[in-house]
Amino acid sequence: MKIYQPREELRHYVRYYWVLKGDEPFSILTFPIGCPQIIFHKKTPLYIPELDTYQSQFTISGQVIFPAQIQSGGRLEIIVAVF
Repeated sequence: MKIYQPREELRHYVRYYWVLKGDEPFSILTFPIGCPQIIFHKKTPLYIPELDTYQSQFTISGQVIFPAQIQSGGRLEIIVAVF
């Protein structure tokens, strides 16, 4: 995972961006961070077993209040803006 800082003009609105790429399947437990996020999946979206659903290619994530196991079958390229 790589984290990027926003341009100076956007820092009042965007905390940071992160990008994750990979071709290997994985499963990891995530925890709420208390920040809304906009998530772009350029390849295969993530599966969330607790919700029994895949994220859509474009997802707006509000303030999540529960930990979630996320799974990727590989072919992952995700770009996230954190507010």
